[in-house]
Amino acid sequence: MKKAEKLFKGLINENYIDLKPINKIEATPKTSFEIKFAKYLAEEAKAVEKKTTKEVDEVNEHGFDAKDKSNLDNQIGQEVQNGVYFEAKQNPDKSIAEIKEIVSKNLEKDGQYYMKNAAFGIEGLGYQEAELEEVSGKYASSGYSDKLKKVVKESLIKENWASYNEVKEEEVEEEKEAPIPPKTKKIKKETIDSKLAEIGKEAEAVKLEAQLDFLHDHIQEKVDRVNSISEDENLSELVDKAKMKQMQKDIKELEKRKSKMERIYEKSCGKKYAKKEMVDETEEMFESVDLKDLMKDGKINNDILVTTKPGASKEDQMKNSLRPKSIEDNSENAGPGAKLVRFADLAGGSDKDYKVENGKIVDVSLINDI
Repeated sequence: MKKAEKLFKGLINENYIDLKPINKIEATPKTSFEIKFAKYLAEEAKAVEKKTTKEVDEVNEHGFDAKDKSNLDNQIGQEVQNGVYFEAKQNPDKSIAEIKEIVSKNLEKDGQYYMKNAAFGIEGLGYQEAELEEVSGKYASSGYSDKLKKVVKESLIKENWASYNEVKEEEVEEEKEAPIPPKTKKIKKETIDSKLAEIGKEAEAVKLEAQLDFLHDHIQEKVDRVNSISEDENLSELVDKAKMKQMQKDIKELEKRKSKMERIYEKSCGKKYAKKEMVDETEEMFESVDLKDLMKDGKINNDILVTTKPGASKEDQMKNSLRPKSIEDNSENAGPGAKLVRFADLAGGSDKDYKVENGKIVDVSLINDI
C-alpha cells in the first residue's frame, strides 16, 4: 500500500465523487384532446342517474316479468305437469283454468310443492330434506359425532330388544296348549321407503312376467316348427335329422329354464305364472264419441271430459283425460269439408287433434260420473 501511495501520489483521494446526470427526462406534455377527454371522464364519474329514462321504463313495462312466481311459465315445467295431473284427479269437477289457478297458488308458496306433498300423484307422499347437524365431540375432525354415536347405539338397542321380544313371544305361544287368536297388527303408516319397495316389487313381477311370456312364445314357435316338419312327410325327408335332434334338445333346455323361472316367480309373487291371452286387434271394438255429444248450443262444450283409455279404471281414465277446446278446419289435409277436434291434455302436455270421421271421433270415449 505504501508503495502504491508513492507511485500514485496525488491521484488517490479518500473523498467520494459522484457523477451527476447531464440531462433530466420529463413527461411529454398532454395534447388538448387528451386534457378534454380526461375532464369528460371526470364529469361522467360524478354524474348519478336519479331516475330511469323513458325508454328504459317502456322496455321494462313491455318486457316479460321473470320474477312473477304466480306465472306458471316461471315455474319448473315438470312441477306444473305434476300439479295439473294431481289437482285434476282431486278436483274432477273443476275446469282446467281453475286447476291451473290452484297449481299457481301452491307453486308460488313453494316451487317444489308437489314433489314434497304429492309425489307420483299420491297425496301425502313426497321428498323431505334431511336435517343437517353440526359435528361435535372428540372425533369431530373425522366427521364422527358423539351425538351420532348415541343415536346409533340407541337404535341398535331398540332393534335387539324388539327382536328379543318377538322371539320370546313366539316361544310363549308355542308352549301354550290352547290356541290363542292372533292379535290384529296395527297398520304401519305408509312411508317413502315402503312405497318404493312396493313399486320395486311390482316392477320385478312385471319383468319376470315379460321374460316368461317371451320364453313361452319362443318355445311354442319352435314346437310348432318341429310339429309342422314332422307332419309333412315330404318335408321331413329333406330336413337334416341331426338339426332336428338339436332343435328338440334346445326346446328341452328352454323348458327347463322356463320352469326354473316359474318357480322364482311363484316364490316372489305368491302365485303361479299364467300366460295372458292376447286380444286380436282386428276383433277389438274401438270406442268413439259422436261430435254432437261434444256440442252445446251450437258451440264446443268445454265442460266435457274424454279419455284415450276406454274401459280402464277411473284413475287411469283421469290420467289420460282430454278436454275439447275447438273444432278446426282440416280441408287442406283431408279434403273439402273435413274437420278435426282439438283437445287440451289435462296432464299438461301439448294439445292433441283428432279427426272427425262420419260425425264421430274415434279412439276416445266420454268419462261419465265425474
